[in-house]
Amino acid sequence: MTDAARLLFLNAHNEARLSVAKGLEPNKCGFLGPAKNMYKLEWDCDLEKQAQNAIALCPSTMGIFTSYSQNIIKYV
Repeated sequence: MTDAARLLFLNAHNEARLSVAKGLEPNKCGFLGPAKNMYKLEWDCDLEKQAQNAIALCPSTMGIFTSYSQNIIKYV
């Protein structure tokens, strides 16, 4: 992944989180309440490498990790 791609991905996530943090995101009852303590995300190249290693074999089930978690989406 290039630095430009990392920055694009990071900025998109931080913009979405800012909208949530300000209470601008709707829910079924109006809007979500504003966040009290939502920090900007920062890119972690070590965590990126761990993620790359974790998906290298593309397991079909989630692993059990003690120091980080994962999200899985499966395209069918």
